[in-house]
Amino acid sequence: MKQTDVERRLKESFERATPDVWEGILSGCAQQQKGKVIPMTTTIKTKKNRRFVPALAGIAAALVLVAGGFFGFGQYQKAYAVDSVIALDVNPSVELEVSQTERVLSAQALNEDAQVILSGLDLEGSNLNVAVHAIIGSMVTNGYIDELANSILISVENDDAQRGAELQQRLTQEVETILSDAAVDGAVLSQTVTATQEVQDLANDYGISQGKAQLILNLVAANPQYTVTDLVGRTINELNLLASAGGSLGDVSATGSASDLSYIGQDAALEKACAHAGVSVSSVTLHKCEFDWEDGAMVYELEFYVGNVEYEYDINATTGAVVKSSRDDHGASSSGGATGTDIGGDAALQKAYDHAGVSASAATVREMKRDYDDGRAVYDIEFHAAGVKYEYEIDAYTGAVVKYESETISSGNAGGNTGSNGGGSTNGNGGSGTNYIGSSAALQKAYDHAGVSASNVFDVESDFDWDDGRAVYEIEFQCGATEYEYEIDAVTGAVITYEMDTDDDYVANTGSASSSRITADQAKSAVCTHAGVSSASVTWTKCELDEDDGRWCYELEFCYDGTEYEYEIDASSGAVYSSEQDHCDDGHRHGHS
Repeated sequence: MKQTDVERRLKESFERATPDVWEGILSGCAQQQKGKVIPMTTTIKTKKNRRFVPALAGIAAALVLVAGGFFGFGQYQKAYAVDSVIALDVNPSVELEVSQTERVLSAQALNEDAQVILSGLDLEGSNLNVAVHAIIGSMVTNGYIDELANSILISVENDDAQRGAELQQRLTQEVETILSDAAVDGAVLSQTVTATQEVQDLANDYGISQGKAQLILNLVAANPQYTVTDLVGRTINELNLLASAGGSLGDVSATGSASDLSYIGQDAALEKACAHAGVSVSSVTLHKCEFDWEDGAMVYELEFYVGNVEYEYDINATTGAVVKSSRDDHGASSSGGATGTDIGGDAALQKAYDHAGVSASAATVREMKRDYDDGRAVYDIEFHAAGVKYEYEIDAYTGAVVKYESETISSGNAGGNTGSNGGGSTNGNGGSGTNYIGSSAALQKAYDHAGVSASNVFDVESDFDWDDGRAVYEIEFQCGATEYEYEIDAVTGAVITYEMDTDDDYVANTGSASSSRITADQAKSAVCTHAGVSSASVTWTKCELDEDDGRWCYELEFCYDGTEYEYEIDASSGAVYSSEQDHCDDGHRHGHS
C-alpha cells in the first residue's frame, strides 16, 4: 500500500472511530513547548503560537489503535507535527508550517500582498519543494520579483540547529534555481531564526514574519540612525540595498546583488548634486556614493570634493530631488591643491607603499580616506605588512608624504619610525634605558627647532610621557601670537612631531595682526546673498561669533519657506566656509526676526 493511501485511510478511520472523544482527548493533553497537533482541516490560518509535543502515552495509544496497524505514533508525528517554520519574504510575506517529512501543514499570508500570492493555491499536504515553487512562481507572475526588485528573504526556524541550517542552504539553492529559470537575476538572503522575545514581539506588533523582524533588528543594531519604524514597511530589496551600503545583516547569508534599477542611478545622482552645487562632474573627486534612508525615502548619500571644498548631498533615489546638502570650504591647501588635480586614493596608497618599501600584494589595507589636516587635503592611510602597522598622511595633490608612522604589531610595541614633513624624522627603536636628556634639554631642542629664544616664550609646559612604547617629552609654549606643540624623544632629543597655530585672542587683544571683522548684520546679508533669499523674508534662529580651528567665524542659522539654512562664514572676509540645508522641524515658513 502506498504512503498516501495509508495517510488517507488513517485520517478517515480516525474521523469515523472517534468523532465524539477527540476534543476530550486533546483537552486532556498538556501543551508542551515543542508545539501542538495540527488539525487536519486547517487551510490558511491566522498567526498563532506553534509547535507540538504529542500527548503522553494515552494519546499515543489512541493514535496507534485508530491507525489499525497501518503505521505507529512515530510515523504520525513525523507527518503531522510542526517541525519547521519557513518564511518567504519579498514584500508579500508567506509563512509555511512543515512537518519532519517536509509535508506542508499550513500556509499563512502575513499581509495583504501575501493573500494575492496564495490566492488559488491549495498548498496544505503538498511537498515543501512543490509549495516553494508555487509561491515563488506566483510572486514572479504577480510582479513582486523582477529585475527592478529581485531580493527575497528565506527564514528557517527549527529547534535542531543542524537541520535548520541544512534546510536553509537547500532552500536557497532551490530558490536560486527557480529565479534563474524565470530569467530573474535574484539576490537571495537566508537565515535561521532564533525566536527571542524581542523578535516575537516585533513580529506580532507589526504583523510581519519573525525572519523579517530579525533582519530589521540586525540593521538597527548596526546603524543607530535607523529605527524599527523606519524599516518595518520597507521591502526586502530596500533592506538589502541599505545593508549593502555598509549595514550589517548579522548571520544572514547573501547571494547575488540587490537591484537598484528602479532608482535613478549613482551617475544621475552625482549629476543632480553637481548641478545644485554649481560644479562640473569632471572636476569632482568622488569619495562616497551609497544608499541611505532619509525622511521616508531611499536616497543616494554622496560625498565629493572640488579642490579643498567638501560637498555632502542626499539625493532622492527616485525623483532626483535634493533632500540635504552641505558645503565645507577647508581653505587654501598648503600644496596649492585648490587649483591642482587630486591624485586619487589608489595613487596615494601607492605613494605610501613606495615610501614604506612595501609591495601592494604584501599589504592589508585597514583604512583609506580623504581628509583635511590644517587646511591641507590629505589621504589618511593605514595598512599592515609583515607584522608592521603603517600609518600615512599623503598630500592629495602632490603625493608628498605629510606624516608617517610605523609600529611592530606582531611581537609587541617596538617604538617604530615616525616623521613629518619639515618636522624631522627618527629611525630605530625610539630609545631605551633610563639615560634621558631631561626636560630643560628637551625644551631647548624645541626652541632651536622653532627658531625662537627662551627669553621670548611664555605659557611653557613640559611633561614626560610614553607614546607607542617610546619615552618622550610633550612640550607646549607660545612665542608672540604663535602656539607650539612638540614631542621630543626623551633619549635622543630628536623632534618626533610638532604643530604650530595662531592664537587669535592674542592677535585681537594686542593688535599684532589685523583683527577687523564684519558686523553681524553684514554676516547675515552675506549668507542671504549666497542662499539667494531676502534677509527681510527669513526667520533667524542663530547668529553667533565663534572660533573654529584657529579662525574666527560667524555661525548663522535661519528658516525660509520650510527650509533650514546653516552657515559658517569668515568673520573678517565674509567668505563662506560651510553651508547646509535641511527641512525646518518647527514649522517656520516665511517670517522675520
